[in-house]
Amino acid sequence: MMMELGHKSASFSPSDLASTSGFSELTAINAEQLASILLSQSFDCTVLDCRPPGTLPTIRCAHPIFLPTVLLRRLNNGTISPTSISPLLCDADRKVIIVPDSMQTNSLAARIFDTLVRRHYTVALLNEDVKVLADISPELCTESVMKGLNLNILNMRDAIGKKVATKSGVVVELDQESATHDENRHRRPVAMFPVQILPYLYLGNMEIAKNKETLQRYNIRYVINVTSNLPNYFKDDTGYNYLRIAVDDTCSHNLIEHFPTAISFIERAREEKCAVLVHCLAGISRSVTICLAYLMQATHSTLEQAFDFLLKQNGAIAPNFHFMGQLIEFERNLFDSTGNSSSTSSLPPSSTTSANSIESSSTSCSSA
Repeated sequence: MMMELGHKSASFSPSDLASTSGFSELTAINAEQLASILLSQSFDCTVLDCRPPGTLPTIRCAHPIFLPTVLLRRLNNGTISPTSISPLLCDADRKVIIVPDSMQTNSLAARIFDTLVRRHYTVALLNEDVKVLADISPELCTESVMKGLNLNILNMRDAIGKKVATKSGVVVELDQESATHDENRHRRPVAMFPVQILPYLYLGNMEIAKNKETLQRYNIRYVINVTSNLPNYFKDDTGYNYLRIAVDDTCSHNLIEHFPTAISFIERAREEKCAVLVHCLAGISRSVTICLAYLMQATHSTLEQAFDFLLKQNGAIAPNFHFMGQLIEFERNLFDSTGNSSSTSSLPPSSTTSANSIESSSTSCSSA
């Protein structure tokens, strides 16, 4: 897909790029203009850094863009939603500044530009190296590669519709959403915790983990605490079973080694007809990673299939770059060991059709 030029331009006091750049008709700003915008905070703008991960220096307020294969495919065919690129793109009135990865028309920056102008965003391109910005205003930049390693995959609602079979052989059709552009998709859905992923599996955050009334309401008797610092709030209550996975949301922690234990713990809850809560602090990275691993293992699904399914249950998930790499490794090991393809996926039925099954099992699980 080629980038369309000549769309809505930004009122950034722009300077035009040379016609040989490949972005000849784009509105552009230089490093000095960007510094003025960021320092004055005269209007809301979102800075998207399309350069490869680890490229230095970084702009402190920029949002690094790293799209996994499933989202790159949708970016290429024009079906990606802006909030799948960055959660801050929930409002088309926000001005966007792109830090390009290259000046080629098929670059990541060009494809993102094309997507945003089609959705009527106001977009400008930084036409100088970030090093120039760092020289002008060093307080706006950092030399740390640890800043903002996030996959910007929040709020995607253009999941692929598909029919899948459960382990019991029942064929269930997941809700299919149109892959066409919907100009009303710019609002961000509010994540209401706990999020029911499966009839017996819930995703949550700290607030849910310490709310006993909520746990009781959803018959949650098993809790996976994916943090190193939050307490197991009801560990002295014999009605609750806890598994702590003490990791932080950084690239130095390994979650993949805990996948088997977490999967077994969830299966134990399912067998006892109980619900299990998987939580971290915010409920968008560590806990999501565990839930994705469980979906892949228990239903023999690819990462893409599990990712799509989870996004249909919750519009706010963002495993960090390191955890996403571990999920890719887990997927490779899973399918290498079985020798089967993704066509054998057996994703469970949508949780929206099974909400009552948890509540009806309260009696059988109350003694756990």
